[in-house]
This record gives sequence, structure tokens and C-alpha cells, in this order.
Amino acid sequence: MTMRALAFALLCLVTATVSAEIYKWVDPDGSVVYSDTPRKNAEKVELPPPSTYSPPPLPSMQTTARPSPTQQDAYQSFAIVQPQPEQTFWNQPNVDVVVALQPALQTGKGHRIEITLDGKPLPATTGLQVSLGNLDRGTHTVSAAVDDAGGTPLLSAGPVTFYVKQHSIQFPNASKPAPKKPVP
Repeated sequence: MTMRALAFALLCLVTATVSAEIYKWVDPDGSVVYSDTPRKNAEKVELPPPSTYSPPPLPSMQTTARPSPTQQDAYQSFAIVQPQPEQTFWNQPNVDVVVALQPALQTGKGHRIEITLDGKPLPATTGLQVSLGNLDRGTHTVSAAVDDAGGTPLLSAGPVTFYVKQHSIQFPNASKPAPKKPVP
């Protein structure tokens, strides 16, 4: 007998014992006992039918339309290279956002780069660098997209999260390291 046939036979045997009858009785010490074998003064326990579950039907698979090669215009890569993810800027009035795009931006076709800071779009540009000035201290997120002449995104990059920290009157020595204690 093969291993697969033996496993099937054991599964059938286990399934058969699941549907066995259950009996209940009380021992002389007063404890209630349940068993699949009847005893003197045992009563048959009627079990409710087992719970079953029928999952809802799966939604049909819908394919999303891929942009045609003319829409993509053969851009191969697009990424935010600065700031780095989780980078912290200390006391800097400006943070530069630099993107890398291969091949070059096709300005002749009206393509532009749109930078989004904290969910708010900045004016579209044809340059690969944008300087963000007067940022509040805290956490910021930047993302970028290459848009066609109609404003439809062709490629996107990000989001990249970075932090701006500034000195405070409350903590004037926050960036100074603690003095080292002499070794005895």
C-alpha cells in the first residue's frame, strides 16, 4: 500500500469516528462523563449539526489597462535620490529634492515633473531639483511624478519620509554632545 493510499484510509477512519454517537452519565462521585461508548444509565446526547461555512464567491479577475508604449515614452527609471529615506536635517533653511530620470525628461512633448510635499502638490517643473524652503520642524513626506502634457501621471517615485529638526530656546544645547567624564 502506498503512503498516499494509507493516508487516505486513515483520513476516512478518522472521519467515520467523528460521526459516532455520544453518551453522558454521572459517576457515583457526581462528576459528569461523556463518552462514545454507552454505559449503564447513560443517556444519548443529541448534538446539533456541525457548523459549516460557505465563502462568498471570489470577484472576477479584472486586468488594468497598461499604458501604451507611446504613453510611457520609454522612461526606464525614476527615483527620488535626495533626501534619503529617514534622513534628518538639522538647522537647514532649505531642503533640496533631487530626482533621477532615465532617459531625460521629454520637454518637447510637454512632460513635466510634479513634486508633492506632505500631500500638497508644488508647481510643476522641468528641472530635476527643487529647493524646499522654510520647512517647519517635524516629519515630512515627498513624492514625485512625471506628468504628460495633459497632467496625466506617467511614472511616480516615492514617497520618501524625512525629518527637519531645529534648535529651540527650550533646548539650546540639544546638539552638543555630553562632556566625557575622566577615567579614574
